[in-house]
Amino acid sequence: MNFVAKRSFTMVFLVLAPILVAAFLFVDAIPPDFQRITIGHKADYFIDETGEMTLDEVISADGFVPNQNDYFHFGLSSNANWIRIQTAKYLTDEIMNIGQLQIYFNYAAVGDIQVFVPEKTGNSSYRLLEGGFKKGAGRSDEGFALPVFNLPSNMALHENMYIRVQSPYTANFQLTLATQDELADLRSQISLFLGVVSGIIISMILYNSILFVVLKDGTYLWYVLYMIFMLLYQSGIAGTGQIIDSGIGDVVAEYALVFSFIAIATHLMFSWKFLNVPEKAIQMKKIYYGYWGLCGLGVILNLTGFVIQSNIIAFTASFFVTFIAIATVVLCFRNGHWVSRYYLIAVGLLLLSLIFFTMRAIGAVEPSLASSYFVLVSAALEAILFSFALADRIKILREQHIQLELNEKKLHKMAITDALTGLFNRRHFDQIMEKATEIAQKNCEPISLMIIDIDHFKNINDEYGHQKGDEMLILLGEIIKRSIRHNDYGFRIGGEEFAVVLPHTGVEDAYGVAERIRHDFESEIVSVSIGVTEWQKKDTLAEFIGRADRLLYAAKELGRNQTASSITP
Repeated sequence: MNFVAKRSFTMVFLVLAPILVAAFLFVDAIPPDFQRITIGHKADYFIDETGEMTLDEVISADGFVPNQNDYFHFGLSSNANWIRIQTAKYLTDEIMNIGQLQIYFNYAAVGDIQVFVPEKTGNSSYRLLEGGFKKGAGRSDEGFALPVFNLPSNMALHENMYIRVQSPYTANFQLTLATQDELADLRSQISLFLGVVSGIIISMILYNSILFVVLKDGTYLWYVLYMIFMLLYQSGIAGTGQIIDSGIGDVVAEYALVFSFIAIATHLMFSWKFLNVPEKAIQMKKIYYGYWGLCGLGVILNLTGFVIQSNIIAFTASFFVTFIAIATVVLCFRNGHWVSRYYLIAVGLLLLSLIFFTMRAIGAVEPSLASSYFVLVSAALEAILFSFALADRIKILREQHIQLELNEKKLHKMAITDALTGLFNRRHFDQIMEKATEIAQKNCEPISLMIIDIDHFKNINDEYGHQKGDEMLILLGEIIKRSIRHNDYGFRIGGEEFAVVLPHTGVEDAYGVAERIRHDFESEIVSVSIGVTEWQKKDTLAEFIGRADRLLYAAKELGRNQTASSITP
């Protein structure tokens, strides 16, 4: 296992461990023998389609029908849903004397709750308890993630208790009766669970915010915004805000749909940047634009009071957004582009959670506490996986950058190198000469230049062929490379003409190098003539090169196979 794999495994373990511990504690807080009474199949319900009927009107209408499940499934509507509980079926005087009795909903996002509790007054009077996030400061339920109501001790056990529920969101929940002491452990474990899961999301937000500031990469910004609005949305649905402050919790729950649309929009923007949709999946651009417009429409409908219509759009948009991400990934693969495995897992997890959430909304999945928090846990895992995907992206981009640098260096080397001999070419000779002479003049250091020409090279080509001529050029290149130092430069500046630049070298030492090259190359069929000179303060670059050329021709006039310089013996 390589270092990156080990580091990834360690990070996954360290981050997932708290979630697993919290989940264990949460499940452990609700053992099978937990002393509670679930209201469901023994209760009746009535649908007030007008949403305006009073308690007396509902009692007179007598339109209640038996509930067939241990939970209530009213779905998504603007109806007022009434529940009739025959308390004598559930409670006795002995139970009432055990301690403070409470009734609680296992779903936080219920907007308007009215609990009509019959009292022992002899005239069929009811005490009204109100709750839900739409009630604000006038609510009777306790400040907790779930709506919890304290039932009065003088409750009449042989009278019916009525509960009116009306919510802008899906009204699917369980109702449970329990004593205050019995709920204490459950409440603490739910608080711990929500705190740990939300804390993981917040830590991912902070970590990637720092990366955004450091790297200036917009992809991190959209990740951070997506997780912020996903956290706000889930806090409204799961009731996390209620634990912090009931006022904050009410506002977050009230605008949960708005937050969900912004979360969808920012998720798409994150995918747009992460997957580079304009270049790698251009076919998806119009779909992304359309979805952003749909999210904007949903926000407008919600803020203008069309909450049910906004809810329908939110369900549709959230369900199909994962298919957009999957389609984008498929197009990226088809176009030969890389996609992080962590991103793929995160999208798959998001799809699974949204399918589960939709099944819960339509009643295909029991609305238990576990199903209520499934999407929140998925959001925490998604935050971790997307963070890993971004880290993966940095790794790939770094490798691509290194490869580009290597390619650039390779291309640069090809641009300045003679392909046949491996020496530098004429273009680089001009560049080096200009820089080297400037440095030598500035620092008052010696620099020497030799110009080398193969004698009678045309005759070699004519007599032995061009292949033999190329072999001679390659041989001279090899001799030059092994005869000079690492800070010297060897060039092929023409057909059979070569040059060597020797910084920090006077003409005497340069002459010795030239003679070594000449002797090493000399054979029965070939030789070289060399001109060697040293830079003078009054020289221009053209004069310096011209003097070396003249010395080369002087060597040829001396009979070739010679080295000519100002110190020639």
